[in-house]
Amino acid sequence: MIKNEPEPSQPIYIYFDHGGVGEGLVLPYFRKLRQLLLKSGYRDGADFECFFDKKGDHSERAWAKRIWRPLIFMFGIK
Repeated sequence: MIKNEPEPSQPIYIYFDHGGVGEGLVLPYFRKLRQLLLKSGYRDGADFECFFDKKGDHSERAWAKRIWRPLIFMFGIK
């Protein structure tokens, strides 16, 4: 989708994060998506934000610890 429509018709905010425990197969895709966004003109910290929690896992408990990140990014003062 990003390759086909690199510039969105409306302002959008993309947030994604990744835990380092038990999610090793996802890391290459996480990095590839970040690079694709940058190459397509998205601005890290403005249009999208990514976070890698090397000690985090794929669980509600881990997500709860970092929920503030997407909330601040998407709804905080810009």
